[in-house]
Amino acid sequence: PFDFIIVSNGASAYDKEGNVYFAEKVNGGLPFGESTLAQELIKQLLQLTLNPCGISFDKTRYDFQPNSDISVLKDVDEFVSSNAFCDTVEHTAEVTDMLKKRFGHYVNPIQNGRCIDITYVGVNKATGIAKLADCLEIPYENIWTAGDNFNDMSMIKKYHGCAMTNGVDGLKKYSE
Repeated sequence: PFDFIIVSNGASAYDKEGNVYFAEKVNGGLPFGESTLAQELIKQLLQLTLNPCGISFDKTRYDFQPNSDISVLKDVDEFVSSNAFCDTVEHTAEVTDMLKKRFGHYVNPIQNGRCIDITYVGVNKATGIAKLADCLEIPYENIWTAGDNFNDMSMIKKYHGCAMTNGVDGLKKYSE
């Protein structure tokens, strides 16, 4: 049981009944060449990872396989997050860098092990925690966090944070 949950690397939060506290949305309907941002992002994820990927909304999600028809995304005005998996951590880092170069003005790709999580620019776990804390009137000094990967860096640095023993080395130096 839980009282609330923050998901998509801080892009949205829900109570235990599934009601939305907030959802930071990407304008997926932006023209991007001959298609929309949502279409182009998913097309690139499928080409670069050669693995399934997805795009999430407030309470729904589309999943795509390589060579999927992505035309359903032509009418997507906005989305909360997207994600994909790569076969290795090294490949994930390469793809994340490519996505930042191509889409970095519109979205925030973050590596999480072999996963790439993509949210609105400026959204991360620390901003999501702050937004929910503000909604619930929780003082920041009362927030403690724990994480294990690069996508946890923002919350570990901002709040009382600790890295898991099996966490990535780059995160452990910020633990309290």
